Amino acid sequence: MRAFSKVSSPKNAIFGLIGSTKRRNSGVLTSGVSLFVLAVAITAGAGSFGVPKAHAQAITTFSGQQTTTQSVTGSALVVDTAPAFSVITTIGVGINLRGTNGTTFTDTNLSTISGNGEGINAYNLGTGALSISTTGTVSGLGTNGTGIFARSNQTGESGYRPTDIIISAASVSGGLTGIFAGNYGTGVLSVTATGALSGTARYGLQARNYG
Repeated sequence: MRAFSKVSSPKNAIFGLIGSTKRRNSGVLTSGVSLFVLAVAITAGAGSFGVPKAHAQAITTFSGQQTTTQSVTGSALVVDTAPAFSVITTIGVGINLRGTNGTTFTDTNLSTISGNGEGINAYNLGTGALSISTTGTVSGLGTNGTGIFARSNQTGESGYRPTDIIISAASVSGGLTGIFAGNYGTGVLSVTATGALSGTARYGLQARNYG
């Protein structure tokens, strides 16, 4: 039976796994480690949580076999993929997402996503959650590459802050780090992987909930 690990850490803490050893508040998942099932939850407080829903708006759908960066910006951003979509580029990131007040990317089509630097680079500013769900292979090429880079920040000095970062992925790799997630929001940081996470130079997973 495949193992399923889930832990919680308080605000302002880094969580990591080294090999199969659970550690709280420090550490990282070492580079090259292959985990069939990995779940990480870094919470800002007690209680349960669910995957957030973005505000209703038109959905942007990536389609076709692309060789250049797929980039989209918007408020309450919602992006998905069509069957047979892929992006493989050696110039620039694979997918670039810049959302305000909620950012959601969903791939259910086993898409190959590969970029130079980052496979997926996603920011959410202002309120709302950042949600990334992939089912295919995501990779960030180059010595400084990161497969999935996800970050949330408040907008300027307005005081409006985001909530959660929730990542669900299959296989993710990077020349530097597999997945990096940094949440400056008020909610949880959750990372779940069903395949291998690997970072050639550093970490398979690096995550911090600043709260």
